[in-house]
Amino acid sequence: MKNSSPDKIIKLYRRLMKYPPVATARKTGPMKIIHDLDNGGQVIAEATEYVTTDDLEKLLAVIYLVQDGREIKEVKHAGISVVITSVNISEIRGLTGSNDYPGIVTSLKRCTKLTITFKFAKEQVTTHLVHESKYNESTGEIAVALNGNFFRACKEKALNLNFGIYSKLSPTERNLYSFLSSNPAPKFTEDLLLQRAVITASAKFKARQILKRSLSGIVSKQIIAGFKVLAGRIYKIERVEVPQQV
Repeated sequence: MKNSSPDKIIKLYRRLMKYPPVATARKTGPMKIIHDLDNGGQVIAEATEYVTTDDLEKLLAVIYLVQDGREIKEVKHAGISVVITSVNISEIRGLTGSNDYPGIVTSLKRCTKLTITFKFAKEQVTTHLVHESKYNESTGEIAVALNGNFFRACKEKALNLNFGIYSKLSPTERNLYSFLSSNPAPKFTEDLLLQRAVITASAKFKARQILKRSLSGIVSKQIIAGFKVLAGRIYKIERVEVPQQV
Protein backbone atom coordinates (compact mmCIF):
# COMPACT_ATOMS: atom_id res chain seq x y z
CA MET A 1 0.00 0.00 0.00
CA LYS A 2 1.19 3.50 -0.79
CA ASN A 3 0.27 6.98 0.33
CA SER A 4 1.90 10.37 0.73
CA SER A 5 0.57 10.95 4.27
CA PRO A 6 3.13 11.48 7.05
CA ASP A 7 4.60 8.25 8.38
CA LYS A 8 2.95 7.64 11.76
CA ILE A 9 3.09 3.90 12.26
CA ILE A 10 1.15 2.25 15.10
CA LYS A 11 1.68 -1.34 16.13
CA LEU A 12 -1.91 -2.45 16.54
CA TYR A 13 -3.39 -5.75 17.72
CA ARG A 14 -3.99 -7.66 14.49
CA ARG A 15 -7.46 -8.85 15.45
CA LEU A 16 -8.53 -5.26 15.99
CA MET A 17 -7.58 -4.53 12.38
CA LYS A 18 -9.00 -7.73 10.92
CA TYR A 19 -12.37 -7.28 12.65
CA PRO A 20 -12.98 -3.51 12.91
CA PRO A 21 -14.94 -3.16 16.16
CA VAL A 22 -16.66 0.18 15.59
CA ALA A 23 -19.46 1.63 13.51
CA THR A 24 -19.15 3.98 10.55
CA ALA A 25 -22.07 6.16 11.69
CA ARG A 26 -23.57 7.08 15.03
CA LYS A 27 -27.05 5.87 15.92
CA THR A 28 -29.18 6.05 19.03
CA GLY A 29 -29.33 3.16 21.44
CA PRO A 30 -26.80 0.47 22.27
CA MET A 31 -24.32 -0.85 19.69
CA LYS A 32 -23.76 -4.48 18.78
CA ILE A 33 -21.55 -5.38 15.81
CA ILE A 34 -21.08 -9.04 14.92
CA HIS A 35 -18.41 -10.35 12.56
CA ASP A 36 -19.20 -13.95 11.57
CA LEU A 37 -16.23 -16.20 10.85
CA ASP A 38 -15.95 -19.08 8.41
CA ASN A 39 -15.25 -21.56 11.21
CA GLY A 40 -18.45 -20.67 13.05
CA GLY A 41 -16.80 -18.29 15.49
CA GLN A 42 -17.69 -14.66 15.98
CA VAL A 43 -16.17 -11.34 16.98
CA ILE A 44 -18.75 -9.24 18.83
CA ALA A 45 -18.29 -5.55 19.69
CA GLU A 46 -20.79 -4.07 22.14
CA ALA A 47 -21.27 -0.71 23.83
CA THR A 48 -24.05 1.14 25.62
CA GLU A 49 -23.92 3.76 22.85
CA TYR A 50 -22.46 3.78 19.37
CA VAL A 51 -18.68 3.94 19.15
CA THR A 52 -17.56 5.09 15.69
CA THR A 53 -14.34 5.32 13.73
CA ASP A 54 -14.17 8.96 14.85
CA ASP A 55 -14.02 7.78 18.47
CA LEU A 56 -11.52 5.03 17.69
CA GLU A 57 -9.31 7.58 15.95
CA LYS A 58 -8.81 9.38 19.29
CA LEU A 59 -7.87 6.11 20.99
CA LEU A 60 -5.41 5.29 18.21
CA ALA A 61 -3.86 8.73 18.72
CA VAL A 62 -3.30 7.85 22.39
CA ILE A 63 -1.76 4.49 21.43
CA TYR A 64 0.51 6.23 18.92
CA LEU A 65 1.69 8.67 21.58
CA VAL A 66 2.30 5.85 24.09
CA GLN A 67 4.29 3.87 21.52
CA ASP A 68 6.31 6.98 20.77
CA GLY A 69 7.94 6.69 24.19
CA ARG A 70 5.34 7.94 26.69
CA GLU A 71 5.86 6.97 30.31
CA ILE A 72 3.51 4.21 31.47
CA LYS A 73 2.67 2.54 34.74
CA GLU A 74 1.25 -0.98 34.94
CA VAL A 75 -0.93 -1.89 37.94
CA LYS A 76 -3.47 -4.50 38.92
CA HIS A 77 -7.06 -3.32 39.32
CA ALA A 78 -9.63 -5.87 40.53
CA GLY A 79 -7.24 -8.58 39.37
CA ILE A 80 -6.91 -7.09 35.88
CA SER A 81 -3.70 -5.71 34.42
CA VAL A 82 -4.10 -2.01 33.57
CA VAL A 83 -1.59 0.26 31.86
CA ILE A 84 -1.89 3.91 32.90
CA THR A 85 -0.55 6.77 30.85
CA SER A 86 -1.17 10.47 30.36
CA VAL A 87 -1.33 12.55 27.18
CA ASN A 88 -2.18 16.17 26.55
CA ILE A 89 -5.34 16.93 24.64
CA SER A 90 -3.38 19.29 22.38
CA GLU A 91 -1.26 16.34 21.25
CA ILE A 92 -4.37 14.44 20.17
CA ARG A 93 -5.58 17.58 18.42
CA GLY A 94 -2.25 17.80 16.59
CA LEU A 95 -2.52 14.22 15.36
CA THR A 96 -6.20 14.25 14.39
CA GLY A 97 -6.64 17.87 13.30
CA SER A 98 -9.76 18.12 15.47
CA ASN A 99 -10.39 21.43 17.24
CA ASP A 100 -13.38 19.90 19.03
CA TYR A 101 -11.74 19.49 22.42
CA PRO A 102 -14.94 18.39 24.21
CA GLY A 103 -15.45 15.89 21.39
CA ILE A 104 -11.99 14.40 21.98
CA VAL A 105 -12.81 13.89 25.66
CA THR A 106 -16.23 12.40 24.83
CA SER A 107 -14.76 10.04 22.23
CA LEU A 108 -12.32 8.57 24.73
CA LYS A 109 -15.15 8.23 27.27
CA ARG A 110 -17.21 6.32 24.69
CA CYS A 111 -14.30 3.96 24.12
CA THR A 112 -14.40 2.98 27.82
CA LYS A 113 -17.87 1.52 27.18
CA LEU A 114 -16.69 -0.72 24.34
CA THR A 115 -16.19 -4.45 24.96
CA ILE A 116 -15.05 -6.99 22.40
CA THR A 117 -15.70 -10.72 22.60
CA PHE A 118 -13.58 -13.06 20.51
CA LYS A 119 -15.32 -16.42 20.03
CA PHE A 120 -13.05 -18.93 18.33
CA ALA A 121 -13.06 -22.72 18.29
CA LYS A 122 -10.87 -23.08 21.39
CA GLU A 123 -11.05 -19.60 22.85
CA GLN A 124 -13.56 -17.05 24.09
CA VAL A 125 -12.26 -13.79 25.50
CA THR A 126 -14.15 -10.63 26.40
CA THR A 127 -12.13 -7.49 26.99
CA HIS A 128 -12.30 -3.74 27.33
CA LEU A 129 -9.74 -1.75 25.37
CA VAL A 130 -9.95 1.27 27.69
CA HIS A 131 -10.91 0.96 31.35
CA GLU A 132 -10.96 4.65 32.22
CA SER A 133 -10.33 8.12 30.81
CA LYS A 134 -10.10 11.23 32.99
CA TYR A 135 -9.64 14.78 31.69
CA ASN A 136 -8.06 17.56 33.73
CA GLU A 137 -9.43 20.72 32.14
CA SER A 138 -6.97 23.01 33.93
CA THR A 139 -3.88 21.21 32.60
CA GLY A 140 -5.26 19.63 29.44
CA GLU A 141 -3.93 16.25 30.56
CA ILE A 142 -5.97 13.10 29.89
CA ALA A 143 -5.17 10.10 32.09
CA VAL A 144 -5.99 6.89 30.21
CA ALA A 145 -6.09 3.37 31.64
CA LEU A 146 -5.64 0.77 28.88
CA ASN A 147 -6.31 -2.94 29.28
CA GLY A 148 -2.91 -4.51 29.94
CA ASN A 149 -3.51 -7.58 27.76
CA PHE A 150 -4.64 -5.38 24.88
CA PHE A 151 -1.61 -3.12 25.34
CA ARG A 152 0.77 -6.09 25.19
CA ALA A 153 -1.07 -7.56 22.19
CA CYS A 154 -0.44 -4.28 20.37
CA LYS A 155 3.28 -5.02 20.71
CA GLU A 156 3.43 -8.82 20.56
CA LYS A 157 0.61 -9.73 18.13
CA ALA A 158 0.82 -6.62 16.02
CA LEU A 159 0.39 -5.41 12.50
CA ASN A 160 1.39 -1.93 11.37
CA LEU A 161 -1.25 0.71 10.72
CA ASN A 162 -0.26 4.11 9.36
CA PHE A 163 -2.17 6.60 11.50
CA GLY A 164 -1.21 9.41 9.13
CA ILE A 165 -3.21 7.66 6.43
CA TYR A 166 -6.02 6.39 8.68
CA SER A 167 -6.87 9.79 10.15
CA LYS A 168 -7.50 11.29 6.71
CA LEU A 169 -9.98 8.66 5.50
CA SER A 170 -13.77 8.55 5.62
CA PRO A 171 -15.35 6.15 8.17
CA THR A 172 -15.89 3.28 5.72
CA GLU A 173 -12.50 3.88 4.08
CA ARG A 174 -10.93 3.54 7.54
CA ASN A 175 -12.48 0.13 8.10
CA LEU A 176 -11.52 -0.97 4.59
CA TYR A 177 -7.94 0.21 5.06
CA SER A 178 -7.68 -1.58 8.41
CA PHE A 179 -9.19 -4.80 7.07
CA LEU A 180 -7.21 -4.90 3.82
CA SER A 181 -3.97 -4.09 5.69
CA SER A 182 -4.53 -7.20 7.82
CA ASN A 183 -5.74 -9.47 5.00
CA PRO A 184 -3.39 -9.81 2.01
CA ALA A 185 -5.71 -12.11 0.04
CA PRO A 186 -6.44 -10.93 -3.53
CA LYS A 187 -10.16 -11.74 -3.52
CA PHE A 188 -13.06 -11.24 -1.10
CA THR A 189 -16.77 -11.89 -1.26
CA GLU A 190 -18.96 -8.82 -1.31
CA ASP A 191 -20.70 -9.96 1.89
CA LEU A 192 -17.38 -10.14 3.74
CA LEU A 193 -16.35 -6.64 2.68
CA LEU A 194 -19.78 -5.27 3.60
CA GLN A 195 -19.62 -6.91 7.03
CA ARG A 196 -16.11 -5.70 7.78
CA ALA A 197 -16.28 -2.21 6.33
CA VAL A 198 -19.75 -0.76 5.86
CA ILE A 199 -21.41 -2.11 9.03
CA THR A 200 -24.19 0.45 9.61
CA ALA A 201 -25.95 0.74 6.21
CA SER A 202 -29.65 -0.02 6.55
CA ALA A 203 -30.20 -1.64 3.14
CA LYS A 204 -28.09 -3.95 0.93
CA PHE A 205 -28.27 -1.74 -2.17
CA LYS A 206 -27.16 1.28 -0.12
CA ALA A 207 -24.33 -0.74 1.44
CA ARG A 208 -23.10 -1.74 -2.01
CA GLN A 209 -23.05 1.90 -3.10
CA ILE A 210 -21.04 2.87 -0.01
CA LEU A 211 -18.62 -0.02 -0.51
CA LYS A 212 -17.87 0.84 -4.15
CA ARG A 213 -17.55 4.54 -3.38
CA SER A 214 -15.15 3.81 -0.51
CA LEU A 215 -13.06 1.39 -2.57
CA SER A 216 -12.81 4.07 -5.26
CA GLY A 217 -11.77 6.50 -2.52
CA ILE A 218 -8.84 4.40 -1.34
CA VAL A 219 -7.82 3.85 -4.97
CA SER A 220 -7.68 7.63 -5.45
CA LYS A 221 -5.49 7.88 -2.34
CA GLN A 222 -3.15 5.19 -3.75
CA ILE A 223 -3.82 2.80 -0.86
CA ILE A 224 -4.77 0.10 -3.37
CA ALA A 225 -4.15 0.14 -7.12
CA GLY A 226 -7.70 -0.79 -8.09
CA PHE A 227 -10.53 -3.31 -7.76
CA LYS A 228 -12.76 -5.38 -10.01
CA VAL A 229 -16.11 -7.02 -9.37
CA LEU A 230 -16.02 -10.56 -10.74
CA ALA A 231 -18.80 -13.08 -11.26
CA GLY A 232 -20.65 -13.98 -8.08
CA ARG A 233 -19.94 -10.58 -6.55
CA ILE A 234 -16.34 -11.45 -5.82
CA TYR A 235 -14.13 -8.39 -5.40
CA LYS A 236 -10.58 -8.65 -6.70
CA ILE A 237 -8.28 -6.17 -4.98
CA GLU A 238 -5.27 -4.93 -6.93
CA ARG A 239 -2.53 -4.12 -4.47
CA VAL A 240 0.07 -1.41 -4.82
CA GLU A 241 3.32 -3.28 -5.31
CA VAL A 242 5.68 -0.70 -3.83
CA PRO A 243 6.67 0.03 -0.21
CA GLN A 244 4.54 2.54 1.66
CA GLN A 245 6.06 6.00 1.24
CA VAL A 246 6.10 9.08 3.44
